[in-house]
Amino acid sequence: GAIVIAVVFGAVVIGLQGLLIGFTGANPIIVTIAAGALQEAVAIWITGGVSVYPPENSPSFAFLVSPLFGIPFPVYVFVVAVILGEVFIKKSRFGRGIYLMGESPRAGRTAG
Repeated sequence: GAIVIAVVFGAVVIGLQGLLIGFTGANPIIVTIAAGALQEAVAIWITGGVSVYPPENSPSFAFLVSPLFGIPFPVYVFVVAVILGEVFIKKSRFGRGIYLMGESPRAGRTAG
């Protein structure tokens, strides 16, 4: 349940950032830093500023932190995410459009 809530919250925040940048022309770096600060403030408000840890004997947490062939599991997740992102950007029409657009819609339209 908490993972789904976190993913949905992240998607909403990123969508709002995109709308703010797209409609107002705000600087993407400033918007990202501001959103990060707001997320941190919300997390501190929700937890009361107390660190939250998983239960001691949580099998799901043990799985996430246990190494596989000497490499922590999150490294594998990162590598798979990078590969999937690269395939999406290079092989899909929508991905290529995003890549071409970058920070210059005019240059993206001219190139595409």
